[in-house]
Amino acid sequence: MIRRQSGSILNTASIAGFEPGPRLKAYHSTKAFLLSWSEALAHELSDTPVTVTALCPGPTDTDFFPKADMEDVRGFQQASLMAPQDVAKAGYEGLMERQLFVVSGVMNKALVAARSCSRNQRKPASTPSSTRKCPRTNKHASAATWTCCSELISCPWPQRYRR
Repeated sequence: MIRRQSGSILNTASIAGFEPGPRLKAYHSTKAFLLSWSEALAHELSDTPVTVTALCPGPTDTDFFPKADMEDVRGFQQASLMAPQDVAKAGYEGLMERQLFVVSGVMNKALVAARSCSRNQRKPASTPSSTRKCPRTNKHASAATWTCCSELISCPWPQRYRR
């Protein structure tokens, strides 16, 4: 792709990568790895025309839960399942828009934002080198220091929470 001077990589992660998963630790940690790996790869490829996108769907209406014998999992029982076509469309659109992370579905975005807000209350403040200026508020901000979930969802930075 680098030699060809074009290309896009779409990794299928999950909203599970944004939170711990008791009794599902292998799944959640694998999805967290994909988020981290995608972000690192995107950084390494930032001087090239190759882009990386991590699609982060929530529970999707596929046979994943029945085949994994996980129909008793709370996330499956309480979730409104997204249609696979809607998830695929969100991923493709995010890929074409060169977004790093695509969280599909309003409820999934809210879940990720709420989790980020609660996690960030326990984190120490970030270092100045990891902050950027938010185009909407023109203030310096960091993913580790957001104070309001509504800022996280409505602000165009960081790109990971758009769609």
